[in-house]
Amino acid sequence: MTDAREEFHRHAVLMLREAEQAETAIRRRLGELTGTVRCTAVVATMQFAMREIVAGFLVSYPRSKRMNVERRQRNDAGHVGRA
Repeated sequence: MTDAREEFHRHAVLMLREAEQAETAIRRRLGELTGTVRCTAVVATMQFAMREIVAGFLVSYPRSKRMNVERRQRNDAGHVGRA
């Protein structure tokens, strides 16, 4: 192999490795959930059921950095309003 071919081959191999690493990194990221999680529930559900669900979710998906939780109270007529 000539010097020019050897140099070209060396650069081509490095480029292929970098491309494979970039593809692997993106595939890993696409498999993760990230961002803000929003949930709304009545107070009783939030106090009892959602506590464990939210905690488990945050353990499973630690890159979900923010939680936006809104509690709602149900009045006697069955209507739901913000707590």
